[in-house]
Amino acid sequence: MKRLSIPRLLIVFALVPALAGCGFQLRGKVDLPQSVSRVNIQGGEPELRQRVEELLRFSGGELVSSAREATAVLRLRDTDYRREVSTVDSRGKATGYNLIYAVSFDLTSRTGSKLLNSQRVQSRRDYRFDSGQVLQGESEERILREDLEKDIAQQIVRRLSTVRG
Repeated sequence: MKRLSIPRLLIVFALVPALAGCGFQLRGKVDLPQSVSRVNIQGGEPELRQRVEELLRFSGGELVSSAREATAVLRLRDTDYRREVSTVDSRGKATGYNLIYAVSFDLTSRTGSKLLNSQRVQSRRDYRFDSGQVLQGESEERILREDLEKDIAQQIVRRLSTVRG
């Protein structure tokens, strides 16, 4: 096993505080305000809800099972996932799609006062489809949908980090 030399080790130790001082954070991690420290999530598709929960935990939030225990209640509503044809070949067969995922949500305090009015977040991905490779296309769509869910969850948690009060 190769060991780091003393000068290289010093460089590593010098870079760590510099990165922390410049505001560097791991992707997905946000600073949650005290009013969003204990969250109860209601509604939403299970996969999206799980991704939001993971990001909240990663950002230092605590998930609670009832609204009475929470400092904030997040309601995920009106989930819309759709696939639209974007391109067709000369025979009229679809060769490309737009995948669109949108969710509405709002955030209230435990007492019911609005912390965030109803908002809608949306993400989209494009992909090419080869009718000769159906299984590959289905697999690619599944992967892209997971990516859309991650993006939507990040958008929601970033917006929660802007709450004041």
